[in-house]
Amino acid sequence: YIEAMIQQGNHASAVSLENKKALRKNYDKEVSKGWMIPILPEAIPKIVGARVIPVGVAVQWTNNEKGERTKKRRVTHDCSFSPPL
Repeated sequence: YIEAMIQQGNHASAVSLENKKALRKNYDKEVSKGWMIPILPEAIPKIVGARVIPVGVAVQWTNNEKGERTKKRRVTHDCSFSPPL
């Protein structure tokens, strides 16, 4: 299961340059606050009870401080994603 999910990879929304930047910014923040620990993909099968969840990026509209409409990129975790068979 885990190897298949690692091979499957993330959602297509996570691969564009702008979305990769959003993922990196989000994960840098998560790691710096101690909420996330980066590990190599090959270490995942060695962790008892580990699971793999694909990430994606959703583009949404928001308002900035001036009330202007701007795009915002949110990282998503698809916990309903079925593993490949």
